[in-house]
Amino acid sequence: MQQTWKEKCAEALTRGMISGPAAMMPRINVSPIHDALLVVDMQNDFVCPDGALSVPAAMEVIPVINHISHTYDFRAVVATKDWHPPNHCSFRSPEGPGGLWPPHCVQQTYGAELHPRLQLRRVDHIVHKGSDVDAESYSGFADEHGKSSDLATLLRDMGVRRVFICGVALDYCVYYTALDALKENV
Repeated sequence: MQQTWKEKCAEALTRGMISGPAAMMPRINVSPIHDALLVVDMQNDFVCPDGALSVPAAMEVIPVINHISHTYDFRAVVATKDWHPPNHCSFRSPEGPGGLWPPHCVQQTYGAELHPRLQLRRVDHIVHKGSDVDAESYSGFADEHGKSSDLATLLRDMGVRRVFICGVALDYCVYYTALDALKENV
């Protein structure tokens, strides 16, 4: 009977051949000419357990992203950052109606910075999203009103044809970034 990749990884783990979270990853083929790594919102307010909008188990993603960054040679490595003004429309307000979320990733704060354990080999470009006070932006490509972040243009100009997307939160920013990457055909 042929082993699955999970079984092969488990066997390699028990032999001590590989270790850590990256041990469960299948091998991927990456083109240093046409592929980009897109790291979504690995910021303190999302990643730290006591962050303003902490994502459960986000700390466990860091070693996997670090492994990917150091193992594969990408044409480009791009990080997105939620980058909100203090009065952003997505923030809940004690004074009355407001957004869905507590204040998080406010510009120029510790919570908005990339987590210090994220050790990317390089970052070629940072895309700030959510900086318009009146527009939510889950996607790294455009806000809710369709205003482009120019990420698609940047990737196309670099010759990128395929993106590998990782980060948090899977049900919001990673999800909408992936959908828009498909729409933009990158």
